[in-house]
Amino acid sequence: MANERTFLAWSRTGIALLAFGFVIERFEIFLHHLAQLSGGQVHFHSSGLTIYMSLFAFFLAGFVTSISGIRFLRVRRHINSGEAVFSIVPDILVVMSMITIIVMAIALSLPRLFEITRMGF
Repeated sequence: MANERTFLAWSRTGIALLAFGFVIERFEIFLHHLAQLSGGQVHFHSSGLTIYMSLFAFFLAGFVTSISGIRFLRVRRHINSGEAVFSIVPDILVVMSMITIIVMAIALSLPRLFEITRMGF
């Protein structure tokens, strides 16, 4: 049952990455509407990096989900055969990918935050 819980946890991580990709994609629209509501002149320069970051999050979600399925089947095979050999490589990949997403989100949001503060928000 622990194997199934691990599989479900990985699946939730994949779904969270997918949702994070949608949030990244829509964040620029939110900032544009926020600037319009302020009543000032809106000068928004879209760099297009948010699209690439959201696509990366979508790809990462599919990758994590695929790895979770493969890991589940492999561990189940080891359990059924009585072997006690497990790999931590998929766990390391997930941690590295989450760190990459967080660093990319911070890197992409910093220029926007400076732009908003210059506009007087």
